[in-house]
Amino acid sequence: MTTKNDQLKDIQQFATFAVKLYTTVPFNTIRFAIKGYPPHRKYNVPFAKSLVINFVRELTENLTRGSIKYFSNPALSLFTRLKLGFFNTRNFVHDFIQIDTGLLENGVTRKETVEFKARWLIKPACFNASKDPIILYVHGGGMCVELPTSDLRFLNLLHEDFPNTAVISLDYSLLAPFPKSVEESAAIYKMIVTKWECPRVWILGDSSGGNLCLNILQYAGMTGLRLPEKCISISPWLNTTEDGDEKDQLDFLTWQLISVFKSIYAPTLVPKNKFLDLESAFDPDLWEKILQVTKVMITYGEWEILRHQISSFHEKLA
Repeated sequence: MTTKNDQLKDIQQFATFAVKLYTTVPFNTIRFAIKGYPPHRKYNVPFAKSLVINFVRELTENLTRGSIKYFSNPALSLFTRLKLGFFNTRNFVHDFIQIDTGLLENGVTRKETVEFKARWLIKPACFNASKDPIILYVHGGGMCVELPTSDLRFLNLLHEDFPNTAVISLDYSLLAPFPKSVEESAAIYKMIVTKWECPRVWILGDSSGGNLCLNILQYAGMTGLRLPEKCISISPWLNTTEDGDEKDQLDFLTWQLISVFKSIYAPTLVPKNKFLDLESAFDPDLWEKILQVTKVMITYGEWEILRHQISSFHEKLA
């Protein structure tokens, strides 16, 4: 529960970020671009691209809980609503489903009713839930940041290749500690396969959304829910309690920002929890069971700072 002191701290963090946004961020962006930031020299990146990367990195280096809550998320939410239709509420889904929440935290069965919200991003008039695929999309952002409009463009391009496929996006709780977002992910998936009885479910997510998609697989595999037909996890954040200090990388994401996400999502360590650290707490028997049913695709870039987690997880799956 957020206290008044927490709210005051968030506001102070936002005020500090607002000052930096107009002072140190542009100054450092230009300075690094002129000097040539080491990773950009190493990878021979053009000046214009280097300038953009430096700006985004400098921006993310200054993000805090307060600036995410009062700046990033309101802005992203506004852009998304403008893109989808500001007053279009017909596409929103709000429901309650009972799941085993205890299984996520300590492996001990405890049934609870979980509330979740979602929205239809694409729902063709010809969509037939009994035979057409439905994509459950889970966006990234370190369990803290809103759905960006760039994701909508990506999903629309996907829709062009699969015109009969519907896409529903989970609006999971942001800036909330584990296991809230995992509970909501499991709940909406359970609704799709049991309440809606959709036989062809594809789950798709990037970064922390990729984490939640893989956790849906784990939850379904452990509880006997019907597993999805396909799962695509793009650059998943697998070990959410892990720290790092790599700086010489050409990635918008930094370990400093990851530490902010980690302090919000996983503030206390839970040793060997497979829903928090999918790679380091890998369960071979469970994943062997999952892979017998679900086609899993995991992708990542060679310059990403989380590549060691992902490549290790991929090797364990193989």
